[in-house]
Amino acid sequence: MKRNITLFFWIAFLGLNLTVQAHDRTDTIHVVHYDINLSIVELTNRQISGYTDVKVVPKISGIPYIDLDLIALTVDSLFLNGAAANYTHTNALIRIPTQNIVAGDTQFVRVYYHGTPIRDESWGGYFMTDDFAFNVGVGMGMIPPTIGRVWFPCLDDFKNKATYTFTIRTDSDKRAVCNGVLTDSLTLDDSTKVWRWELPYPIATYVTACAVGNFQIYTDTVHGLERIIPIEIYAPASVIQNVPATFVNLKEVVHIFENLYGPYAWQRVGYTVVPFGQGAMEHVDNICYPMFAVDGTTSYEDLMVHEFVHMWFGNQITPSGPEQLWLKEGFAVYSEIIAKEYLQPNSGIAAAEKRDLHRSVIKSTHVNDGGYYPLDQIPQPITYGSHTYDKGALVVHSLRGYMGDSLFYASLRTLLQQEKFGNVNSLEFFQKMSTISGMDLLEFFYGWIHQPGFLHFQIDSVVATGSPNLYDLHFRQKLHHATDFANANRLDIEFVSQTGERHIVENVVFNGERDVTPVLLPFEPRFWVVDPHEKYGDALIDYFIDVPDQNAVTCADAYFRIKADQFTDTSKLYVAFHWVKPDSIKMYYPNIYRVADNHYWEVQYYEKNIVEGTLHFRYLASLPTAKDYELMAGYGKEDLLLLYRKDCSDDWVEVPSHPVGNNIQGYLITEHTEAGEYALAIGDHCVGIDEYASPQFILFPNPANQYVYCQFEQAIMQETELLIYSMDGKLVEKMILSDPNQAISVSHLAVGEYVVKAGWKDYQSASSRLIIVR
Repeated sequence: MKRNITLFFWIAFLGLNLTVQAHDRTDTIHVVHYDINLSIVELTNRQISGYTDVKVVPKISGIPYIDLDLIALTVDSLFLNGAAANYTHTNALIRIPTQNIVAGDTQFVRVYYHGTPIRDESWGGYFMTDDFAFNVGVGMGMIPPTIGRVWFPCLDDFKNKATYTFTIRTDSDKRAVCNGVLTDSLTLDDSTKVWRWELPYPIATYVTACAVGNFQIYTDTVHGLERIIPIEIYAPASVIQNVPATFVNLKEVVHIFENLYGPYAWQRVGYTVVPFGQGAMEHVDNICYPMFAVDGTTSYEDLMVHEFVHMWFGNQITPSGPEQLWLKEGFAVYSEIIAKEYLQPNSGIAAAEKRDLHRSVIKSTHVNDGGYYPLDQIPQPITYGSHTYDKGALVVHSLRGYMGDSLFYASLRTLLQQEKFGNVNSLEFFQKMSTISGMDLLEFFYGWIHQPGFLHFQIDSVVATGSPNLYDLHFRQKLHHATDFANANRLDIEFVSQTGERHIVENVVFNGERDVTPVLLPFEPRFWVVDPHEKYGDALIDYFIDVPDQNAVTCADAYFRIKADQFTDTSKLYVAFHWVKPDSIKMYYPNIYRVADNHYWEVQYYEKNIVEGTLHFRYLASLPTAKDYELMAGYGKEDLLLLYRKDCSDDWVEVPSHPVGNNIQGYLITEHTEAGEYALAIGDHCVGIDEYASPQFILFPNPANQYVYCQFEQAIMQETELLIYSMDGKLVEKMILSDPNQAISVSHLAVGEYVVKAGWKDYQSASSRLIIVR
């Protein structure tokens, strides 16, 4: 199912919110077949009437009643095993008392009913106009969102799958199109028509279909992997002529996804075109497709692909509940991009859309959905939000990168066959994929699915081991609104030499927050790029750019712009915006009040450093969700500082910069164009640093036990403020040192490492490390 792009998820709160407690019933009963018999005539009356036979198999003995769901329609009578039965119909629940039921003893329920079917005020339901009647099987504002219950009595749950027979009576100028294949049609004495459809494969209630209208039919066939598959597209006369051009690539799409995901499981490829303006719905082999999308072009081809891929993800295997819907929507969204890899292989469109997906998710999904959530625990109000669709797609992309194409697709094909017509939750999906692939994917599940937020990977240093060409990679993992560090991370790393030579090492594995992994390299690297092929949806937005001389390049999603002023050849750069907290400042600078705690930049030159030009770092504090809102709270643009360090072995220092913009957005511009890392801070601009160089000092004895002394390299003619910090940044001691020979008691401090910072009125502060032992 794909929403219209203008649909904002919070509208789900506006729905009927009529709750059906179906999840427990799937443990006690299983509905195995529905025989739906309805008259849908004289559409101006907006009425349906008829009966449905429900074949129920108890899973346990002695259940006191059978519960079925039916909303807003009137039950006329009810029969159990051929005899009239007592029942209650309260709100959306039909309750049928039973006696002496034995597990496995099939019960036959027939329900006669009539009325006007309802639609969800937000999305989905049963729609009736003067010319059409059709259902859209998901109600975004209803709990559960499966809404077969708006037009037939059912066990309305993702986990109950049944086969179907549909017998639908229509006016003489209409036809009914349902799931499966049309097995019979006839004209009655009153000139109305009856259409009989059979679906022999089990499906969930939300992907059943019944559309009535004056449809014409476009037919074709496609040679599938195992058989010739019929294609049937039903459309009104007003758009039937547009069908061939709109669906021009449908056969190729069938070939693409049969090759990737396995043989098509259903009896036909089917779309029914109806006047629904909010998107489409993946009803099994009878996709509910909007009339506006059949315009004679391929403008809406993503929509066609999205719904078709649900025939595998959603219909062939189905998520076990609404909190797991990334398992179908994530695959469908990502498959829109996969289709372009084959339909437009040399255009670069697929790569660009993957990049755009990554950037959009990390910048906007939490804003759209009001927070960060684990993909396997999505709250009901945002079931159909950006996490389910967009972050779900990004995680599918990451899983593909983690496994590699061959193993990824082969494992999916096997899984789809093994679990055909079944249900899986997220953990089961990864457990089964692990068994099939022989690759343990549970660490991926815990790192990428079972927690909110994003992972971030970096290499702090590359250290020669002393053995020829062998280097230790010192990995570090950070978290962006995630809670736990991931293990068994597999990353490609690109290394760049002093002369611009490049070398990629694939699938380097590391665990936890920090780890060291040895690799063989043909040279000593000058810098490195983690995940250069952008296989993962991590907490990083990066650009590989060319900057022509005397030209500017803007990296909008990295909040960065660069301007080259010199007359040279094109410069090649790597620019990264890291969505994590930068490392803390090692020394104490009284002019720096605070540093941005959620992002920093990295700039590296592959060749031809820009020595004359400017770097522009965007600040943004317009909304509470803006990246610099908290940093700039209470401050203006003139309080912004730009910090720089070459790499993590150096400390942050302020570099000259000036703001252009207002107090809520603009750029901080610097002529400092050195390669390295940059961060925003708030404070006072430091002027004349060289005039007030900080006196250096040492601590002795160090390590210390009870007392320690400060020895300064030059005479200090003023009081010294001494601050002692623990390694987590907490101030544990503050004192005034008026005598340079004064003993400093540290007996009350715990064993460990500390930072001692000395400050003066007329000098820059200085710092030194102190170790306390007992």
